[in-house]
Amino acid sequence: MHYYALLLHIQFGICSNLRLKYSAAYNIATYSLTLPIVLNLIYAVINILTGYTISYFSIMYMAITCIYIITAILMIKSDVIKKQMELSKIIKEQERVKLELEKQEEEKRQQEEKERVRKEDEKKRKQEKRSRWGRKGAKE
Repeated sequence: MHYYALLLHIQFGICSNLRLKYSAAYNIATYSLTLPIVLNLIYAVINILTGYTISYFSIMYMAITCIYIITAILMIKSDVIKKQMELSKIIKEQERVKLELEKQEEEKRQQEEKERVRKEDEKKRKQEKRSRWGRKGAKE
């Protein structure tokens, strides 16, 4: 079992350019060998009871194991690709939200600046008005 797990660990790294923990490789190897072992047991019982033999059973045994392993590799790789796509979508959305927030902050600053300028102008007008009233009152 450890032999298959080690082989799978190496094969997975070469074929898919992804890293796989040894424990995950061991689990995949275990699952991939389960069906062939059950079939081998059934074959052994039938062979003992009836004497019926299948000439290329060992090749079928290895083929089933390889199919399981290749399927597992492809499924894991497609899951990784889906997760990367989702992650890139999330990153793009975060950037869009960040830009939107910056835009809102800038609009808020501009609005505050306009308000400050308006208040200063209003203050100047009031002061000019007072100074005009003061001059008119002094003339009379």
